[in-house]
Amino acid sequence: MIKLLAEENQSKHTTEEFQISTPKSNLNAVLYKKNESAKSPVVILLHGSDRGTIDDYEEFALGMLNSGYAILSYDSPGKGK
Repeated sequence: MIKLLAEENQSKHTTEEFQISTPKSNLNAVLYKKNESAKSPVVILLHGSDRGTIDDYEEFALGMLNSGYAILSYDSPGKGK
């Protein structure tokens, strides 16, 4: 289950913060997308085995956003907010 927490407008893109329910906990997640009506392909940013957070990969996500993708990123279990 994904629960929308907040929507925040920024100059060229929008972020939507979510919580993704898992059997053990909730994971904080964010969807970055351009402020355009056109649909964009979505990339799910997986952090690998380093157990990263949304903030650790924000620069990478914004770079992909500027290349025309929407990005879904999340905090690894036990990390982040």
